[in-house]
Amino acid sequence: MPEPILWANKAKGMRRLRAERYNPETKKHEQLFDDETGEPLFEKVPQRGHVGEKYPSENPQKRPSNAVHFLKHCGNEIRMNLVNAAAQLDPDTKHKQERLAKAKHFGWIRVGQCPLVLCMTGELQSSQLADKGMRESVIAKKAKPCQHGEYSERTPCDHYFAERTARIERKNKIQGKRDRQFAPDAQKALEAQKSQTTEIATEVAKAVANALKSSK
Repeated sequence: MPEPILWANKAKGMRRLRAERYNPETKKHEQLFDDETGEPLFEKVPQRGHVGEKYPSENPQKRPSNAVHFLKHCGNEIRMNLVNAAAQLDPDTKHKQERLAKAKHFGWIRVGQCPLVLCMTGELQSSQLADKGMRESVIAKKAKPCQHGEYSERTPCDHYFAERTARIERKNKIQGKRDRQFAPDAQKALEAQKSQTTEIATEVAKAVANALKSSK
């Protein structure tokens, strides 16, 4: 069989996809837009190699994708490539092992998978769950994982959405704490001044209220 060749400048319709997200309320996949500009968002997809010694004039044969759709520990959903190059034939390399080991270490979840099912099978540890309620149910052995066929990458279950939300909220709290720690001295002084001004205004308001009561 000919070696796969990557024609990055000629492959059609493979670099971007319209960004969509499944809405559990409407039960539909809805296009995503930028919150500030209102522009439609697009998702970058890893390039896939083609088979052939020359670039074919019609219908190039695409290699299977070696990218995995993951929910990271920070709440972001990414497509992580498991090979070094789109034209690589053998997917079982040290690079792939390292990528998957990293995902397991940080508790990454394949998009659409039920976190409780992964905990039951040992692919995910309860300590890696950001959702407190699910974590406690797993520890207490009272978790009720979804059944096979009730979830998929296209239609995730409620447990997946709850975990994704919890991971995003945790990341926002961590980032907020870091921002406060590394804030410039001038900003810290300004925030302290605002707090002091608020306290003074509160005390003045109380004093005025007490004075009015005493004068009656």
